[in-house]
This record gives sequence, structure tokens and C-alpha cells, in this order.
Amino acid sequence: SPIGRVPVNTFVYRYNENLIKEGIQRELMRGGQIYYLCNDLNLIEDRRLRLKKLFPNTEISIAHGKMKPKDIEKVMINFQSNKISILVCSTIIESGIDIPNANTLIVESANKLGLAQLHQLRGRVGRSKRQAFSYFLKDSGERNSKSESRLEALMESDSLSAGFLLAIKDLEIRGAGEL
Repeated sequence: SPIGRVPVNTFVYRYNENLIKEGIQRELMRGGQIYYLCNDLNLIEDRRLRLKKLFPNTEISIAHGKMKPKDIEKVMINFQSNKISILVCSTIIESGIDIPNANTLIVESANKLGLAQLHQLRGRVGRSKRQAFSYFLKDSGERNSKSESRLEALMESDSLSAGFLLAIKDLEIRGAGEL
């Protein structure tokens, strides 16, 4: 990993609007950008509107896989050139262009995503020397020991040596199965 990179601070919480607001505010105050991941396409527009209410003077856009490729590209170029501060998106950002100025990631319903996918998403932030934050939010009320273990594994592993450690943890959680 690049010299000088700092591990991403990772937090796991129940879904909480105040926390979301605080995390975004902190990033905006230092001139950074935010990925807000909502993988439920029925809710994505609602999330954009909610964030717009909280941050009326902030440029907020959407990117997800059901959009036309040229529209996605336009949004990503605008995000990369810092014309957009908050990107409300699906897991489409999993593999994408490095945006060193985007250092806060908020993932809604993180308990519905797999460990490798969450690790991959966390890799979208912390691409510079600046401290990055990722918030993995669990659906309130939902309890599932496997998804809890996955999220805990992410918190315990810093993002720099995480890939290998998480693969091992994933094996433990799921069981190795038979060859």
C-alpha cells in the first residue's frame, strides 16, 4: 500500500440519522467528499432528498447500476473533479476511480453485504494521507450472528493488512466446507 497511508477508521452502529449527519458534517468541514451507500434502489432517491434537507447548500448526486453508462460516467467525473460533495450510490462504486478527496464512507444496511464486498468498499476511502472514516450501519432491530461477526471482523482489522485476515475470518464464520 502507498507510503503514508493511514488505516481507515471503521465504525459499526445501528442506523442512526444523527451519526450520519455528524459524519458528513465532519467531512464537509475539512473540504472532503462522502460516499453514501444505499444499495436499495427503491430508497436511493429518498436518501438523496433526506441528505439535501440536512445539507441544502451541498451538491449531492446519485450513481447506480440501472443508470445509463454515460450518465454514471458524467456523475463520476463531476465527483472526481469535486463538483459533487456527496455521492449517494449503490455498490457500483466497489471498483472505480480513486478519489483521494473522498474520505468518508457511510454504508446503510451493511449487514446485508458480504465481508469481501465491505472490505472492497472500504478501500474506496483512505486513498491519501488523510484520515478516512467508514461507518457500517446495521438495520435496527435485525439480529443475525453471522452478519454481526462479519462487521466485527471489519472493525478489528485495519484496512491495510485486512484482505488476508478477513479471508481467514470469513472462512471461520462460514466454515470451510468440504473439498
